[in-house]
Amino acid sequence: MSANVDLLDIPDSIPFLLSPRLDEVRLATEFREKRRLRVADVLNPAGALELYRHLHEVVKWKTYLVANGRLFCADPVRTDLSCDEAEARMRELAHSEMRSGSFSSICDLNRILDDEAPAGYEDEAPAIVDSDPLTRLWECFNSRRFLSFIRNITAIPEINRVDFHLMRHRPGHFLAYQAVPPVTAGWCGNPRAGFIFNLTPEWMVEWGGLLEFHANNGALVEAYMPSFNALDIFTYPQGHWISAVAPFAAGQRLTIAGRLYVANEGDEDVQN
Repeated sequence: MSANVDLLDIPDSIPFLLSPRLDEVRLATEFREKRRLRVADVLNPAGALELYRHLHEVVKWKTYLVANGRLFCADPVRTDLSCDEAEARMRELAHSEMRSGSFSSICDLNRILDDEAPAGYEDEAPAIVDSDPLTRLWECFNSRRFLSFIRNITAIPEINRVDFHLMRHRPGHFLAYQAVPPVTAGWCGNPRAGFIFNLTPEWMVEWGGLLEFHANNGALVEAYMPSFNALDIFTYPQGHWISAVAPFAAGQRLTIAGRLYVANEGDEDVQN
């Protein structure tokens, strides 16, 4: 763990607060160069650990596969790192698509974002409980303090709303290269930037699962390794991908991934 907090000592409900040590001027300067940035130690350590515990022990995951231009969803047959025959077939289909040069991805999510859903797709909405850490995190991410922090770093003052889902990558899971264009405005507005909040306490770079970008020189790749309590921010459109998690990886890549939206005309800010 990167935080000096015992997991067993975490109470059931913790306010999620931005670290007071964040240097917004320095971060904005770094972000301006490449339009992407990793911010370490974003939340109070106990809050980040509560979120990790929730993703690791509580969340009911579904496996989402994109292949043949379609979206498939299934409940993982097992919750450990092993795969049965059904999971292996889903993984092989995703890998086969990549070998043919088609876009594909496979990972575990708790939901898909509304502007990612294909026409006619219906997914079970997650239950909202006031004490749920994800509800409290949504309130934190849509608070005046967090939105001000994001606006100052990205220099996009119109950002006024955040939405996210949970993401888990196990061995064989990956996200193919995508240069995300602005999505047609939906109920939550127009996405201007993306983020990944890392909650993986222990990882090795050899295990894969890296968030990767092309450097200014197209022959080079820059990557962010799964980490803990680190926020990766990048503007759209910017091509990125998540490299495949190796079959020998001794862990799960746990993250909270989302988008930063500019409101549609007439919408109100979602701020506390």
